[in-house]
Amino acid sequence: LMAALTCITIYFLAKDLGGRTAGLFAAFFMAINPAFVGRTSLGFYDTENIGIFGMTLTSLLFLRSIEEKKRLEYRVLYGIAAGLSLGYIFLSWGAARYAMGLLSLFIVAALITGKYEIRYLTSYSLTIGIGLGIAMLAPRPGLLYPMSMENLAALVLVFVQIAYVELRNRIDLFTARMGLVGLFIFGLIMILLLPALGIGIPIGGKFLNVINPFRESNNPLFESVAEHRVAAWTTFFSDFGITLLLGLIGCYFAIKDLGEKKLYGFLFFLTGIYFAGSMSRLMLILSIPVSLMASYGLVETVVPFKQIIKGSITDRRREQTVRFGSSKWMGFFFVLLLIVTTVPYIWSSFNASNQPTALASSSIPIQLGEDFPKDWVQALSWMNDNLPDDAILVSWWDYGYWIEALANKTTLADGATMDQHQISNIAKMMMNPPNESLPLFDKYNATHVLAFVTYNPNNPQQGWPFGDNVKWQWMVRIGGFNETDFVTINPQGQRMFTDRYFNSTLFGLMYGNIDTTHFKPVFYSQYGYVKVYRIEY
Repeated sequence: LMAALTCITIYFLAKDLGGRTAGLFAAFFMAINPAFVGRTSLGFYDTENIGIFGMTLTSLLFLRSIEEKKRLEYRVLYGIAAGLSLGYIFLSWGAARYAMGLLSLFIVAALITGKYEIRYLTSYSLTIGIGLGIAMLAPRPGLLYPMSMENLAALVLVFVQIAYVELRNRIDLFTARMGLVGLFIFGLIMILLLPALGIGIPIGGKFLNVINPFRESNNPLFESVAEHRVAAWTTFFSDFGITLLLGLIGCYFAIKDLGEKKLYGFLFFLTGIYFAGSMSRLMLILSIPVSLMASYGLVETVVPFKQIIKGSITDRRREQTVRFGSSKWMGFFFVLLLIVTTVPYIWSSFNASNQPTALASSSIPIQLGEDFPKDWVQALSWMNDNLPDDAILVSWWDYGYWIEALANKTTLADGATMDQHQISNIAKMMMNPPNESLPLFDKYNATHVLAFVTYNPNNPQQGWPFGDNVKWQWMVRIGGFNETDFVTINPQGQRMFTDRYFNSTLFGLMYGNIDTTHFKPVFYSQYGYVKVYRIEY
């Protein structure tokens, strides 16, 4: 549902930018984008699909709220709607910071480039004020949400606009712009330099890593998430293909005739590429501006060819276009080239849409027989039907959402858990010997524990790198253990597991070599990938 709504919304967003044709192409590019398809396919359970829809809708409503041709009451209504949409993102997705930051950056860019109009103040104030107000009313983010550094900066920008409006007729315009440029550059330098000087700044480490990808993270929990790593260039081309080039062309045409909507689209594209390069997970956000600017770039590129083919161009203009390489045959060649270069992109999207979600395939992208393994689906169904309602199940945090939403059971951690100490304790439960783990299990009143191990069912000695059999290394680091206590390197350069690893609770749970006095097996999935034990104290 959210995927369809996003495609409809981006149609109107691109239509406002480059016409109906651009809107249709934007919806098409969005619908086949592999990064978007992978996060919005049926069965994907997370809040990104809500956030992407909200981000697209907020952009559409905000840009309509600043249109000069609209009457004041309509601009106010669109501004209120944009604020409600922004609040919706705040309640659903941590990356809402990006949406608000983009609005703030647009205002700063408009001030610096001289494109600023007083009507922006009304729209921006309504959008930011209502959005943050909604965030404050909810238990999470909470009452203190506006007090974070980035939110305070967005609020301060309201007063900067008021000061600009009051002073621009009293001081030289160039001086005012240079002052704004200086303030902006100073803020960026402070964000980059303060940590190096040993002065902490109140922005979460994850968000600092996005702003500064060269910043070294000392948080093993953050590093353990594959999507938090810097994206490879191959990922850009596999996820976006020809649309990335078309997006750059769209940015070129936008800069040539820089209106307010084109400025917004250009900034969206520029920041999207930067942040997606900093963290591969943000490829999903980049799908919006790439689809938007690619559609605009495509429409602007084919305009001369379209005029020649339709015969609507004047003789003088026709002579100029032919002289510079545009002709009817060039038009046909361009269309053919576009179709050929789009095929790999569509094929990549086709493969992404055919790949089941991690849950539906049990996180194993390999077919066993004629289908992907259904071990997790079986395990969650069994837990929902057979475990008591008050059961507290311990597992690694990766599986928390699945267990809570589909098995309807309580876990100690999921993807939204902010208490790193609790996740560290889960790691200690798993990597300590059973006699040391049991007191920790008891501390949290845990009734069951789950282990997830992946291997080739036709050759059980061949492990597959998708389960706890590879995640244990992160458990060691997050739990504060010494990795060399669990694995060493022999003179031949081979990894050798130590007795500490073989005696760990997790190893026993994964391979069934556990003391059944305290850990009684109650469920093994079809291929034995998911194992559930009842804890006896």
